[in-house]
Amino acid sequence: MLEVTIVIALIALLSALFFGALNRFGEQIQNETQIKNELNDWFVVRANLWRELDEADSIHVTNNQATIYFGKTQTLYKIMDNRLIRVINETEMDLKLEMNAIQLEETKGRQYIAFKVNWKDDEMVLRYPVRSTVANNVNHYFSQQLWQ
Repeated sequence: MLEVTIVIALIALLSALFFGALNRFGEQIQNETQIKNELNDWFVVRANLWRELDEADSIHVTNNQATIYFGKTQTLYKIMDNRLIRVINETEMDLKLEMNAIQLEETKGRQYIAFKVNWKDDEMVLRYPVRSTVANNVNHYFSQQLWQ
């Protein structure tokens, strides 16, 4: 009788260890899947944003919003309730990213559009260089009086 009790106790202990490990493994898979989904969402937003900024005819940045003009299409990125919203033809889409700011920055004489993303309680800055045009170069030349 004692042997049966010991065998049952050992089987219960081994079962508890096995199912505990299996449960922990399931939690790790769930966390990994969640992180991969967040990264995939981020990569999609970044790729679309980069493509639109790169193809833009002009870009206008004011008050935590960037308006991108391409042909007759106008795309607006704005911050609403600390989230990045994309508006095309009055259709709003929540991009599921926490945003701190959208602003123009100047570093070493170059202008950048800075998208400040709140990522895992840390600020990450995504900067896009604003391409200079011939008009900007001529205006800079005359405003800085570089001919002298």
